[in-house]
Amino acid sequence: MVLPTDFTLFGCLAALSPDQSHVIRHPRSREMEAKETSSRYATTALRQERDQMEPILEDVDAASNQWIQFPCFSEAGQILMEEMAQAVENELGVLLYASKTPSNVTRFISPKGNAEGSLILRAGKHRSKVDFAMGSWLRYDLPFGTLKVATLMIMASSESDAPHFLFEFIENGSSSLIVLLDLLPRKDVVLEPEYLKRFYENNELDSIRKSIERVPQSQSYSCASLYVRSLMSPTAILTKIQDWLPSGQRGEEALAYAVESIVLPTAKKVFSIWLDEFRNGSKEIMDDIDRRIMTKRDGQIKRYGIEVDLSANLPKLFGQRITDRVIAAYRNGQ
Repeated sequence: MVLPTDFTLFGCLAALSPDQSHVIRHPRSREMEAKETSSRYATTALRQERDQMEPILEDVDAASNQWIQFPCFSEAGQILMEEMAQAVENELGVLLYASKTPSNVTRFISPKGNAEGSLILRAGKHRSKVDFAMGSWLRYDLPFGTLKVATLMIMASSESDAPHFLFEFIENGSSSLIVLLDLLPRKDVVLEPEYLKRFYENNELDSIRKSIERVPQSQSYSCASLYVRSLMSPTAILTKIQDWLPSGQRGEEALAYAVESIVLPTAKKVFSIWLDEFRNGSKEIMDDIDRRIMTKRDGQIKRYGIEVDLSANLPKLFGQRITDRVIAAYRNGQ
């Protein structure tokens, strides 16, 4: 099943905005429409009353020192994402503060109950090479099944020129899954060939990309957003894996096998390469102009995540009040 719309960075929120134009609507009587209208007014009034009673988001309403978990995914998907999240904690935990993400952002549910999500951020310590680490997931019920999107992202700070690490994993029902793995460049790789060589040519990233593309059940997945594609590196892994094996096995078992034997080892390899480059290959930015240009590029990535993904798409799923909470936490960055 094809995703209803294109997906983008920072939680693939555009993928969670289904196009309902294909749904066949049966004729309804005026009496039915009147009843539905009355019901909608009553529901709106109840929501407004509930929102007025709900406490305003405060910074002191902070979650405990926790890191992201992925309870709504398949067993294989949960193992994949939690192993990767644990790897982030093991390798970078000493560089991060405890999360101050409010508890009503670490888990939130739509008024209709057909969507839920979680967002946890941990800010990098002072003078650390990490700006923040982010883990998130969203689950949304669609006419064809349930769409689940998981994200792990590590934003590097202006203390070095290391790329950002991005891993997104989408379970699209039981028929396919989508993987995005990339080291997002922080400099123009055309204008800075040394940067291209240092972070993308002098390692195995491109061979890993080619390896996963050669898997029989794998096919290249193209992101329709030109802006998002312009942020990615030449070695980005963006692939869709179908629910079949050369042995003829299909369905959830085939996808679980693909996650265990293909996606998890690939994600670990890419993270290991990023970690090595982050620790040993990155350079301190000495030139003020270079630092300002890189900081501006980082700011654009962050603003895109808020203004395009979150602001445009979250209200459709969760309403404006929950959206405002999530955006406030994201902007706070911890």
